[in-house]
Formats: sequence, structure tokens, C-alpha cells
Amino acid sequence: MFKNMTIKMKLIASFITIVILIVCLAVYSIYSINESADGFTSYRAMAKDTVLSTRIEGNVLDARISVIKYLNADSQKNIDDFEKSYKKIFNIIDIAKKEIIQPNRASKIVEIQKNLITYKEGFSKVIKYTKDKDKILTTILNVNGKKIEVILSSIFNVTKNEQDHEASYITGNAIRSFLLARLYTMKFLDTESKDAYDRVESEFNILSNNLMRLKSTIKNSNRITQLNELLDLIQIYTKGVKEVYDDTLKKREIVEEKINVIGPKIADLSEEVKLSIRAEQDLIGPAVQKLNSNIKLLITIISIIILTLAIFLAIALPRNIANLLNTFQEGLIDFFKYLNR
Repeated sequence: MFKNMTIKMKLIASFITIVILIVCLAVYSIYSINESADGFTSYRAMAKDTVLSTRIEGNVLDARISVIKYLNADSQKNIDDFEKSYKKIFNIIDIAKKEIIQPNRASKIVEIQKNLITYKEGFSKVIKYTKDKDKILTTILNVNGKKIEVILSSIFNVTKNEQDHEASYITGNAIRSFLLARLYTMKFLDTESKDAYDRVESEFNILSNNLMRLKSTIKNSNRITQLNELLDLIQIYTKGVKEVYDDTLKKREIVEEKINVIGPKIADLSEEVKLSIRAEQDLIGPAVQKLNSNIKLLITIISIIILTLAIFLAIALPRNIANLLNTFQEGLIDFFKYLNR
């Protein structure tokens, strides 16, 4: 068929074939490059999301460490460190809510934000109860404890000087109970132990009983006034300890049911987001790499085909044209030989 075609048709057919192959190569290259570019864009977006999730996870860890440090040794520095980490997390979450659009991950980012708000509310209450405890210690326990000690010492010295042995003995026991009560109060404030609090109550009950016994043995009006003042101060003191104990129970409940539960939950959610992004990256990366390899292979094959065809046509067409010219020339020679015969 190719032999029967005219030179003009052969040239046109060859040109069209090469053009078609070049167009196919161009179309495939453009399509493949777009596919590869989309893959790289997705991978880059995943990389940015990974950075965001890692920053969230890191700052969540810093915030939790600050809370743990505060629970072990309350200080303003730990509160400031928590606030700093909390603000950082919220700023990152605001960015993540715009950048991370995959539904499952986006919902987890929102859940992290909600849990973080609850976590902060719980920690704020813990701070309040701790500061209330310090205030009670400073304004009630230390102040009234000193007053009780002074009054008891005064009564003991007076009864001793008056050689009122029964009153001195009862007052001595009262002083002993009070000192033990203060000792276990300090232990309770330090350890927040239920046993220490029970011992404080027990010693103050013994102290109150001793003072009531002492009150029944004395007739001096000034001393009775002192005892009444003492009983009032003890009531204020024990009420302060009770308030600290109640706040301690509330604080412990918040720590156990909120902080210790929500903290790990936030950490798990941020870890899940990070792992989800990495899993998708692990799929996109090899896929883009494979696509690029396929693009390279197919473009190479098509280029070789075009080059081979071009070389073939470059050799075949001139030869074919030369053969036709030779045939034409031989025909002319034979024709002129015939005429000159």
C-alpha cells in the first residue's frame, strides 16, 4: 500500500503520523505532569498538617507537664507555663481548623479544642482550691493557731503559779492535744491524707473535752472569759481545716475525673490525627513516585518510537524517492532510445 502511494501522499502521511505521535506525547506529558503536581500538592498539604498535629501534640504535652508540676508543687511559674502552652495550642488549632479539611481529622481537631476547654476549666478550679487553702492557712490557721497557743500557755502558767494541780494537768493535756492537732494539720495540708485529717479532728475533740473539764473546775471570771474565747477560736480553726478538707475532696475529684481522664484523651486524639496524616502520606508518597516512574518510562518509549519512526522515514523516503526517480529516468532513456531507433 505504501509503495503504491504518490510521493506527496507519502510525505503527508509521514508528517501526520509524526505529528499525531508528538501530540499524543504532549497530551500524555501534560496529563501526567498535572497528576504528579496534584500528588505533590497533596503530599505538601499532608506535610503541613503533620507539622500542625505535631505542634499540637507537643504543646499538649507541655501543658500536661505544667499541670502535673503544679499538683506536685504549686507555683505561679507552673500556672504561667500552662497558660503559655494553652494559648499556643489554641492558636495552632485555629490554623488547623482551616488547613485540615479531611472530615475525620477535622472532627478530631474540634474535639481536641472542646476537651482542652474542659481541661482548662478543671485546672482553673484546682488553682482556686489551692489558693483558697493557702489563704485559709495564712489568715485563719496560722493567726488563730498562735492565739490559741498564747491563751493556753497563759492559763497553764496561771494555774501552775496558783498551784491548781488539776487545772494545770488538764491544761497540759489540752496543750499537748493542740500541738498534736497543729502538727497533723500541717501534715494534712502537705499530704492531703484522710488519716491526717481524722487525727486533727480527734485531737481537737480531745482538746475541746479538756477545755470543758477545765471550765467546770475554775471560778475565776477572767479565766472563764479566756476559755470561752479559746473555744471560739478552736471552732474557727476547725472550721478552717474542714473547709480545706472539703476543697481537697473537690480538687481530688476534678483531678481524678477530669484532668487525669481528659489529659490522656487529648494526647490520644492529637496522636491519632498525626498517625492518620502519616498513613495518608505513606500512600501518597509511593503513588507519586510510581506515577513519576511510569511517566518517565512511557515518555521514553513514545520518544523512542517517534525517533525510530523519524529515522525510518528519513532513510526510507529518500530511498523510495530515489528508486522512483531511477525508474522514471530509465523509462525516459528507454523512451528516447525508442524514438531514435
